[in-house]
Amino acid sequence: AYVMGNVPTGPYDPNRLAGVGLGHWAIDWGLGYTYLTPSGFQLSVTAGLTYNFVNPQTGYQSGLDGHVDLGMSYSFSETLYAGAVAYIYNQLNPDTGGSARLGDFRSSVAGAGPQIGWSFIGRDLAFDVNIRGYKEFAARNRPEGWNAYLTLSVGAAPRKKAD
Repeated sequence: AYVMGNVPTGPYDPNRLAGVGLGHWAIDWGLGYTYLTPSGFQLSVTAGLTYNFVNPQTGYQSGLDGHVDLGMSYSFSETLYAGAVAYIYNQLNPDTGGSARLGDFRSSVAGAGPQIGWSFIGRDLAFDVNIRGYKEFAARNRPEGWNAYLTLSVGAAPRKKAD
């Protein structure tokens, strides 16, 4: 189970082409499950919902969205793995507020692509570096193309067994 949030960053300026953040608070929650075989094959699925709060600068609120994320990989060693990733995103209810007068702007998209990762232990911390890319397709009211992500995960290193 997980819960995470989005914090608004950067000021809103209608004269700028792009901003550095979403401009509003959001909360995302969901459940995940991972199946791992002794041979090194791993399959993970995570399903979640994201609630977007009203953007105080614009009065606009994006609708609730649901997403399912899939990951599959094979570990070639204790530190190196590679595989495939995919996701489905679907906005469940319409946008509301100021510029939503043009329609409900519900969106959806799917994506799939490769991933590769490297895990290692440094001092008392465990690190995982993952690079993955998605070719998006079946987009509605969203751009589609390629997306790439570089993720660094840090956690406590496993304890060594006493002799």
